Amino acid sequence: MNWQLLFSAKGRFNRAKYWLASLCFWIAAFVLPALAWALANPAGPTASAVIIIVVAIIFCAMLYAMLTVNIRRLHDRDKSGWWVIPFLVLPGLLENPIPGQEGTPLYFVMAGIGVILLFWGFIEIACLRGTVGPNRFGEDPLAIQGAPVNA
Repeated sequence: MNWQLLFSAKGRFNRAKYWLASLCFWIAAFVLPALAWALANPAGPTASAVIIIVVAIIFCAMLYAMLTVNIRRLHDRDKSGWWVIPFLVLPGLLENPIPGQEGTPLYFVMAGIGVILLFWGFIEIACLRGTVGPNRFGEDPLAIQGAPVNA
């Protein structure tokens, strides 16, 4: 396997590769905790701690890979990787913006902004086609060698 596909933020990712990677991440996000629980439950406390640490390391690597895949997808849209902040990080921070203030108008406004940013990011990253032809982040991943760009 070419690990650079998942762990490098350089270059571009088309929608098909993005959706395939996302599917793998979602499956792993459900399988890893279940596997850790199944292995750690019958094991002793020391073995359980080791299993949990190994799974946590794998999970951190997976989060990093998810970040780089989203950055490469933004590159395909000819956007800087810094767009992950408003599209992915801010919505998570705005999910519960003011602890203890649930139900207030400010709480709903901030949570609504988070939902709007998340939806906008989903459209940009997962749904819209990348830039046709080369852009500042590399060649078009859908371009066929030797074919005209606008064909």
